[in-house]
Amino acid sequence: MARHYTQTELTFRLSPAHKEGKVYVSAVEPAVSVQTPSMELKSTLDAGVALFGVSDDFARFLQQAEQRIIEDVLERKEEVLRKPLTDEFLQQKFKHFLVSTEDAPVVLKARVSDGLAVFDASGTVICAEEVAPGTRVRGVLDLVRVCFGKSEWGAMWRLSQVQALPTAVCLLTEEPTVTEEATPEVVTDDEDLAAAIDEYV
Repeated sequence: MARHYTQTELTFRLSPAHKEGKVYVSAVEPAVSVQTPSMELKSTLDAGVALFGVSDDFARFLQQAEQRIIEDVLERKEEVLRKPLTDEFLQQKFKHFLVSTEDAPVVLKARVSDGLAVFDASGTVICAEEVAPGTRVRGVLDLVRVCFGKSEWGAMWRLSQVQALPTAVCLLTEEPTVTEEATPEVVTDDEDLAAAIDEYV
């Protein structure tokens, strides 16, 4: 079950890597599953990878997860990688899952799960196409493995659930313009002031 990211401890370790296709894969043990805070969806959800604008606090949590991955590999590289790679090489080749774009300094790049579950604000299941870029969402992100390729290595969060958040409705309107009909009557000296007051009350 996913825990809110503020209640999640990053105490995982990486298993010895094994080959899968053209890359080596190391499992995150135990796997990390977190519930995110509100994020801005900056891409579609149907392209295999999605981008999210994140808060400073959540970005710090993601950076801590990255740092935990790097530290574990550096401390146990012979056990995890079975290769005598230098610390400098591993640090230079690490691929971050926090990236920068033209319109946002910190964006999370997450892989979209094949079984992604998408919900509207009421919790009803909807299609991924119904959640447009710019929508505020929250989701469940899983960190289950780290991949090692020839030119780079790293981990990518996998989005397994996402919910569109309610859109605030603006209740403010333009100030009404004063028309002749709306102009209040002015009591003149010629009128009976007491009668005007009685009528007002």
